[in-house]
Amino acid sequence: MMAVRAEARRAVRRALQRFVIVRAEARHAVRRTLQRFVIVRAEARHAANERGFALLVVLLVVALVAVIGAEFAYSMRLEAAAVRAYKNGIIGSHLAETALEQAIREIVADAPLLAEEEDGLLTFYTADRRPLPRLRRAKAEFGGGRYSYRITDEEARLNINNSPPDRIDRLLQTLGPVDRVRAEDYLEAVREVERRIEKAEQQVGDSTLPSPAAGIPERFSDHVQLMFDLQWLAYRSDITRVSTFMLGRELNNRTYPEIGVNERHHAVSHHGDNPEQISKLLKINQLQAQLFAAFLEKCHSSQ
Repeated sequence: MMAVRAEARRAVRRALQRFVIVRAEARHAVRRTLQRFVIVRAEARHAANERGFALLVVLLVVALVAVIGAEFAYSMRLEAAAVRAYKNGIIGSHLAETALEQAIREIVADAPLLAEEEDGLLTFYTADRRPLPRLRRAKAEFGGGRYSYRITDEEARLNINNSPPDRIDRLLQTLGPVDRVRAEDYLEAVREVERRIEKAEQQVGDSTLPSPAAGIPERFSDHVQLMFDLQWLAYRSDITRVSTFMLGRELNNRTYPEIGVNERHHAVSHHGDNPEQISKLLKINQLQAQLFAAFLEKCHSSQ
């Protein structure tokens, strides 16, 4: 009985040993499998990284080629535009010379007489009052382009700046009472502006300090009033209906001693909430607003 029990114990021990061996072999197999899996995964990651880097390189090359292509296309567009502008400039110059030569041809022809027809164009006549055929003056074809020109008679025009006063007086006598008053007011305004410009030129010549160009008054308000008056004259004479005038540029370093502001305008505008600097800036703004208001009032009263 004792021998059977000992044999059974040995059988159990051998079975346990085999189980431990099999279990260790199983663990070793699992470990080898995991190692292979890690190696395969690392190789997959490395391959993926290589593919990602290659894709990044390809994208960078494509972007570089696109930038070079866009730069080349833009340069070619600029070159083409420059060539077209140069070509158009040459063609325009030749067309202008052609129009001038044709106008001279009409003027110097044997036609001592001329008259303005109903269409507003001049027609030249011979000494025996026969009209000469007009050359084409509007949209004439020449050298791949078209030109137009107009001939006007300047003999009846009067330069009020250079004409003697008696000639202007004789011209005013032919006008009606209302037109004569308006013309006299306009002529007086022109003479007043000329006197102010001459006075400014004399002040610049007599001054020993650095000063503006000849004809520009030293005081800001005088200069602005003069410029506003020139615009008013342009409106009155119907030279234009639109004008642009800038009272001051950016970073303006002008001073305004006539209103007690000796600091530069730009420096005063950065007042930093200083009440004294704010007061000076208000003086400058009020001066500019008053000058513009006076201009508007003058335009309104002369309608």
